Amino acid sequence: MASAGWRVMRLTGENRPASFEGRVPGAPGAVFAPGGDAEAWAGAVNGLLDDPARRESMITEGRTVAERYSWPLVAQRVLAVYRRVTG
Repeated sequence: MASAGWRVMRLTGENRPASFEGRVPGAPGAVFAPGGDAEAWAGAVNGLLDDPARRESMITEGRTVAERYSWPLVAQRVLAVYRRVTG
């Protein structure tokens, strides 16, 4: 989970919408394309290039999602689990 969050943050931090194969929790506006399907990826990328408003929306949404996976928050969650387990 943490490494996936880092990748989302890294991509959205560069002001680029992130596209992934599969599901991104909490990111219903994400663009998906099957791995190895160049035509599908081209269509997804061209769709984003042609829609600046959607790109901006995805960038904003991506930052919001990425913040949930920041290292400080992940560390707090891990520590909370350790504290629950160790009493």
